[in-house]
Amino acid sequence: MIKDKENNSINKSNKLFDVSNIIQSSNSVKQNPDNNLIRKFYPPNIDCEKKYNTINELIKNEKYEKALYEINLLIEDYPNWPPVWDAKYIALDKLRNYEGALESAKKSFSLSENFYNAILHLGNGYLNNQKFNEAVKVYEYLLNKNGLSTQEEFQINIYLMSLNNSLSNYEKTVLIGERLVTQNFSSYLLYMSLGVAYSFLRKNKVSNSYYEKALKFDETSELYCSMGENYVELNLKDKAKKYFRKSLELNNDFAPAFYGLSIMRYDYENDYLSKLKKIFDESIQDPDTYVINKSETMRRVLKKGAIIKELGYGLFNAFQTKEDYDQAFIALKKANDFHHKTIDKNIIRREINHFKGFPLYFPKNLYEKDFENNKGKNIIFILGLPRSGSTLVEQILSSHSQVTSIGESELLAKVFQNIIDEKDLVKNSNLLLTKAEIFKYADQYINGANEVVEDKKANIIIDKMPTNFRLIGLIKLLMPEAKIIHTIRDP
Repeated sequence: MIKDKENNSINKSNKLFDVSNIIQSSNSVKQNPDNNLIRKFYPPNIDCEKKYNTINELIKNEKYEKALYEINLLIEDYPNWPPVWDAKYIALDKLRNYEGALESAKKSFSLSENFYNAILHLGNGYLNNQKFNEAVKVYEYLLNKNGLSTQEEFQINIYLMSLNNSLSNYEKTVLIGERLVTQNFSSYLLYMSLGVAYSFLRKNKVSNSYYEKALKFDETSELYCSMGENYVELNLKDKAKKYFRKSLELNNDFAPAFYGLSIMRYDYENDYLSKLKKIFDESIQDPDTYVINKSETMRRVLKKGAIIKELGYGLFNAFQTKEDYDQAFIALKKANDFHHKTIDKNIIRREINHFKGFPLYFPKNLYEKDFENNKGKNIIFILGLPRSGSTLVEQILSSHSQVTSIGESELLAKVFQNIIDEKDLVKNSNLLLTKAEIFKYADQYINGANEVVEDKKANIIIDKMPTNFRLIGLIKLLMPEAKIIHTIRDP
């Protein structure tokens, strides 16, 4: 990436984690010399230097297996020299041995906590192993070091935006991204990350405005698919179909675009339907195969197994559209069987314990309050199991000029998690809240909902998260004036 000194514009790059083009740091450092980054370790002797140069040439020529062999020999002779462990990280990363690469980065970092490559690659290693919280800590640690260039700070902030999106910390992504925008930075990844964050915050028009800016840098299958998803939320189905098709024109293996078309009951041409079925069957047969998109942007490391549920549901809808119900059922059953084989049993146990805990969290005497609470008068919660008609009810109500929706929001669950954390509800099963606390947590939800709605003129807000049925007790406690609509499918 090359910086334009006049406007901080960063030239486009499709590779989010390609660090080879990060330029050297400026010479300016802060006051604490112990916090200065170390850029280079000189070899302890000529023999080491020659062998290290040979390794670099092998890596440069993409001979990673041979490089790894030479690296291991060099480690035997110089086990405490950080660059050789960093070289091992690079070789293993290129060979997609992400676990081994992470261990090498940890070793390099343990030998020098100020070594720039070690810190950066440690963050990347955690990221590639989908240990996102650890990666955030490492990148934030690096940002606090002396001697980073403007471009390096920008790149690290881009990493943090992507990570915060992965962790559902969309507000943090927006905070970082808008600050970079005000500093006149611009890049595909900056706008793409902001678009993703605003999309999940249900600000779909703002999201698409950033996707449009990203288009000026590059056209990718993921970008068009993301725009299609926004148009689905805006109920502009013809536009949504157009962008999903554009996504598949660029990459006819891009599963999320197939899924986007399928949920709208798109009538696939036979060649597209055959392609979708082929991807689905291959994914079940080989779920650990890594899918590297042609664009290598936001989903750099994605296992096919992670999208089998989406693909199965997409095929189910596609075959239903063609009235081939036997094939629709087969697709759904295959995806369901795979899900049951691979689901983390700890998640199941946690959910069971969670359900058992609700009667303890919300006993009857909890609602025997001697004060008036009028919170929630303008909130409607639509609850129900999947396929029960909750989306249709939401669309009907939202057609009124005074009604808007925040979709399937996680706001209420986040408020409940705050209560769990702050009141230590795991240890203290009885939920006791003061009047001030009840109003505080109610306002957390109401203010959060008001922030994410796009139609600020509407007086009534719909929250259509089906699983909020688990938190009816919390709704009654915090917002007793809220309306609850329970949708039931018959038959």
